[in-house]
Amino acid sequence: MKTKILPKCLFILSFAILSIILLPLSAFAERGFSSAVNYTVGNIPVSVTSGDFNKDGDLDLAVANVNSSNVSILLGVGDGSFNSAVNYTVGVGNNPQSVTSGDFDKNGNLDLAVTNANSSNVSILLNIELLFIINYRGIFLC
Repeated sequence: MKTKILPKCLFILSFAILSIILLPLSAFAERGFSSAVNYTVGNIPVSVTSGDFNKDGDLDLAVANVNSSNVSILLGVGDGSFNSAVNYTVGVGNNPQSVTSGDFDKNGNLDLAVTNANSSNVSILLNIELLFIINYRGIFLC
């Protein structure tokens, strides 16, 4: 009786091991991207970074726009989509080339650092909190 059980156990064990190996591969093959959704920003966008700029738990986007010399902020809705862009020109130099985020003034809000090609400088846009606004949005100042 032991000889009949052993082959069945080996078969079940080998089937389980094979399933563990092949299941992730088939799941990976079925993954992909949805169709692109385009959002209007400034003229010639060259750099983008993400962060929760308005602290609502949803990722937002900041885009450096070369020819319009501004930064576009697109607030995330939370389902992978974004609201229309709001453009900030205050403090951004000529031809912003790159943008990144960090809490530079340690107030708990993500700020922006923008490199400017034609001005040969970096602009820091501080994200301040306006407590009197019911629908909280990040406001960037230089």
